Amino acid sequence: KVEDFTKALVDFAAHIVEPSGSHMSTLVSGVILTDGGITEDIIKYVQKFKYYKSFKFGLNGWVNIALNLLDINNIQNSYYNKKGKEDSKNFIILSDS
Repeated sequence: KVEDFTKALVDFAAHIVEPSGSHMSTLVSGVILTDGGITEDIIKYVQKFKYYKSFKFGLNGWVNIALNLLDINNIQNSYYNKKGKEDSKNFIILSDS
């Protein structure tokens, strides 16, 4: 389930981020690969998912989560949250055609 995956991302972010005066920002990228069967509920969940946490009003940095849902059979059917859309430029999608 997508909800379980995003919970795991939040738990991972809490585990790896060490707030301090020298920490600026962390972006945790979650990528879900599927071969179709994406429902409207899943699309809405992915597009609305947002996670942002600042530490000491941002003085000790912050963390965001980018969520990406990619259909490997049709890359046009890929969906992102706001941070995921910004992050998607880092992906290289190769196709057989």
